[in-house]
Amino acid sequence: MAELHFDVELCRYVEIRRAVYPLTREAIGAVISRALASGDHAAVDTALGLHEWLSTYYGIDIVSDIIARPDARSVEFTV
Repeated sequence: MAELHFDVELCRYVEIRRAVYPLTREAIGAVISRALASGDHAAVDTALGLHEWLSTYYGIDIVSDIIARPDARSVEFTV
């Protein structure tokens, strides 16, 4: 897993750090902890991305009633 930053002057992504995890759950834990430290929107976006990944590759649906990916200010669920 690598963390990238877009460098406007170079007009490309630059690698900030790279890590290798022997187990998938360790990588997921690292991603979630970084997202939580980055604020609510990052945490929600990461959780939804993780849900999409688990659903696509493992058939695991954690939340089945998501209407759409959130924008920067909202999350909508069916009632």
